[in-house]
Amino acid sequence: MVEYAALHTETQVENMSGRQDRDRNRPPFALDLSSRNTLAAQMENALRQAIAAGRYQPGESLPTVREWAMMLGVSMRVPETVITRLVKEGLIVARPRHGCIVAPRGAAIFRGHVLLVMPPAAYYRNANIISGTVTRTLEESGYLVSHVRANADASGRHDFSRLRLALRQSVDLAVFIYQSAAAARCAKASGIPFITIGNGYLAGAAGHVQQNNDAAFQEMAEDFRASGIRSVEILGKINLGREWEPVKALTYAGIKTSVSHIPTEPKTPLDERRFENVQRGAMDFFARRFARRSPPKFADVLFFTDDFLLQGAVPVLLTHGIRIPNDVKIASMTTHGFGPIYPFPFARVEINSYENGSLLANAILAYFNKGIFPTDVAFVPHYLPLHQ
Repeated sequence: MVEYAALHTETQVENMSGRQDRDRNRPPFALDLSSRNTLAAQMENALRQAIAAGRYQPGESLPTVREWAMMLGVSMRVPETVITRLVKEGLIVARPRHGCIVAPRGAAIFRGHVLLVMPPAAYYRNANIISGTVTRTLEESGYLVSHVRANADASGRHDFSRLRLALRQSVDLAVFIYQSAAAARCAKASGIPFITIGNGYLAGAAGHVQQNNDAAFQEMAEDFRASGIRSVEILGKINLGREWEPVKALTYAGIKTSVSHIPTEPKTPLDERRFENVQRGAMDFFARRFARRSPPKFADVLFFTDDFLLQGAVPVLLTHGIRIPNDVKIASMTTHGFGPIYPFPFARVEINSYENGSLLANAILAYFNKGIFPTDVAFVPHYLPLHQ
């Protein structure tokens, strides 16, 4: 049997009887009374997960039906239904007049439970790739992985009720696959160790993964200077962070740099990330330029901080007779494995989400093995030069 390991601190080592006494009054999970799932289905999934994660060990006594009902604030019918199902499943064993115990098993239990907190947008390809890679790697190493999404309403206001509920389950580590200080504060308040990703570090986090584009931007600036590039226009969404704008690197290389913000005109704050709105924003932006009386003048290079902006701009440029790369050269942030593919060369600062997912997964494993999250973990994109 694999020993259940969480934070590897002596203060967390409890004898079984002590933990049984504690869990009699405080279950390792909670139920969502507003959920569409039935209370029985929620309890069944949560209890199965708690056993899998090692919160209840093989041979350990479980609370009685009456105790479950009192702790969870439900009728006795709910735990009765759940216990019956799990007994039939063979996960627990009913003992007449002695309650139930977790069934002895020869298989290894999960070594720990990791909660991946996903971004609220329905379509977020990089986060999906990273979470998939992390899930696969951790599960292969014997860890239980679950996911929760911090939803947002039409006004863009985040609803953290599901996240708070998930953090009340048997969780050893929460990992935020997107940057949200407000969401991370939920983990901080719950006392669950958590890992953040992005440019901001939240005090109290067990670890942080930095998004570092500087090296790739410096390579790009050096390549542009060597290629005789004298001016670059950076085009990005209005609310995009400065970490995606290579102004400093280009300016230091002696290249004249300007920044243009492209409004994506979302119907709701969530639509800002939807690729069709981003593409449409770029199409409208360049169409307005060509609608002016005098023909537009472009810098030597147009650098797009989002590849969907690039995909919206290119058709407009080509329609109006702009030859790429003769009249203007193109550069863009891109995602490995997603293109875009064009018949003309363009420079790329490419994010490899598969590589980032593996990097994050290995850092999480190091955290569980050593009790300390590595301090040098960073997501670093690669630069693919103009001449490729």
